[in-house]
Amino acid sequence: MSTEKPEVVVHCAAYTAVDRAEEKVEDRLGHDRRYAVDATKAKHELSWAPSVEFAEGLAETIAWYRDHQAWLGRIESGAYRE
Repeated sequence: MSTEKPEVVVHCAAYTAVDRAEEKVEDRLGHDRRYAVDATKAKHELSWAPSVEFAEGLAETIAWYRDHQAWLGRIESGAYRE
C-alpha cells in the first residue's frame, strides 16, 4: 500500500491481519505525487457532509472485499473480460 498518511496504514492494519511493517520505496515512474480531495466546495454548494467517518468507511470497504473474494479474483485474473 502506498500512502503519505501514516494514519491510513494504522487503520488498515487494525482491520486486517496485515502487520504494520512499513517499507519506504522509490516512487514509480509517472507517480502523481499527491492524491488529495478537498470536499469544501461540495460541502458549501451542495450542503454535503460525509455520512460515515473515515475509519468506519474503511472497515466497511475491507469487509466488502472480504465478502466478495470471488468477484475480486475475477478482476485480478482478468476473467471478467471473458
